[in-house]
Amino acid sequence: MVGQYYLAAQESEPVYKGKPESYWILLLRDLKKADLFSQLGSNQVTILLKAVECQGPGASAIRTNAAEILNMMDDPNILMPIAKSNLDVRVRCIAISGLARHLEKQITDIMIQALKDPNPEMRKAGVEGFGLTAREKTSVDGLLLAKLLADKDSEIRAGAAQILAISYNRMDDVMAGAMTELKKVLQNPDPPLASEASRILQIRNPATALGEVAVTYQRFFAERDGDDWKATVSAVDEQGQPIAGAKVKIVYYIPAGIGGDQWSSTKSITGATDSSGVFVCSHRDNSSQLGFSVEKDGYYPTSTEYYLLTPGLFKAHDVETNRNARFTFPLKKKIEPVAMYVHYVDIAHNQRQMTNKAVGLDLKAGDWVAPYGKGTNTDMIFTREINKVSKDDFESNLIISFPNPGDGIQEFRSGDGFNEFNSMHSKLKSAQAAPASGYQPRIVRTFSKHPGKPYVNDFDEQHRNYYFHVQTVMDKDGKIKSALYGKIYRDFYSVICIYLNPKPNSRSVEYDPKHELSGNEDPNLDPMMIDF
Repeated sequence: MVGQYYLAAQESEPVYKGKPESYWILLLRDLKKADLFSQLGSNQVTILLKAVECQGPGASAIRTNAAEILNMMDDPNILMPIAKSNLDVRVRCIAISGLARHLEKQITDIMIQALKDPNPEMRKAGVEGFGLTAREKTSVDGLLLAKLLADKDSEIRAGAAQILAISYNRMDDVMAGAMTELKKVLQNPDPPLASEASRILQIRNPATALGEVAVTYQRFFAERDGDDWKATVSAVDEQGQPIAGAKVKIVYYIPAGIGGDQWSSTKSITGATDSSGVFVCSHRDNSSQLGFSVEKDGYYPTSTEYYLLTPGLFKAHDVETNRNARFTFPLKKKIEPVAMYVHYVDIAHNQRQMTNKAVGLDLKAGDWVAPYGKGTNTDMIFTREINKVSKDDFESNLIISFPNPGDGIQEFRSGDGFNEFNSMHSKLKSAQAAPASGYQPRIVRTFSKHPGKPYVNDFDEQHRNYYFHVQTVMDKDGKIKSALYGKIYRDFYSVICIYLNPKPNSRSVEYDPKHELSGNEDPNLDPMMIDF
């Protein structure tokens, strides 16, 4: 009998791949075993269609799992009869979900019938089916959706409001009907809308009002159905001592408004660290990511982004640990901010002029010296040595050197965090002062490829930065008598940002943005390269 199976094989039971039909149907109790159905070829549809009708022990799971597999097959000719006549509401909803990707008139008619169904799960599936903006829209189904603004189910109300705002906003009769229903709802609002009802009622544009209703519901659902997270934030100075009274801001993501950017749709929790330098807060929402910032007068702010679900996305213990995060934010003290020359220099687009020749860079001017630019004084020398046999057999070395004895450069790293996904970022990425020693007279960066070997690229744009001193004057004992100090953000692969302190022998590399000396910053370049 179609729709009935037995735990034991019957004499008349069909056999597939040496196994009775009941064996394959019983496999559907566990959706993880669905991959086994692929070996049945075209016979799997026959079995799945029987499974969505079956009755008996464990039949509910079997029916829904079979429907999920048929949904993934994405054949509307198979799904339409199921959506129309299956006795299991959940199965019908799964079929409608699969049909939502298709635009045919007969499928739209199925969605319309679902909107009228007495079962809220069916109405919800119908609303989701109308979410595809390319589906043909008429006043008839628009007015039907408008009636759902007063549905008993809040998720149906939210979905109807969103679809009306996006897809029916140019149909005057639908908008008029929607506003009539919406006013009824807002005059006696349910809890999600209570705080926003009076504001929304003042909005004259129906589509805008509907959009506000939709996003208000969505934000309510995010907090109602989301997951709890807790953050413990500690602020310390560079000696590890707690900083009391530091301002803490924790940003979490909320559903965006109609047409809004989901990454800019946020709310925040603010507070201050206690006498122990600690601030604790928690919230429930559907964020997968949080943003943190900690600041206090006299210190440089520090920030980070934190991923609640990664790493260990599917490991329950790791996810739980991630959602109970603890951070220590080290704040760098402002010591001696100074006026500096700040320039961007594009290394990548000046490769040809450096090929097998020494090219000088004027750090005050932020430009190459003549004949390659308008610079007048060579502070650094760039030479690109290229040995090329073919496009797959070459070696390129970029050499950075200096014109004066005692000039030098040394590397420092920034952007390294507490794991692969989450990094601390101080607004001052360097130390407050360049080191007094440890400089090299030159560095070499290599990019090469040889037959049968992988590319060699020892540039590190993300983490590698440099301190330097130039225009060095040595005394008779070989010690530095005078020099100009500075720093470079990012490696020499593409664009670098150079800071030069013009005060001789001052090793401060704290940039004072109120007294920038070069006067030619390019606002289109990456602001993450500049200290503010």
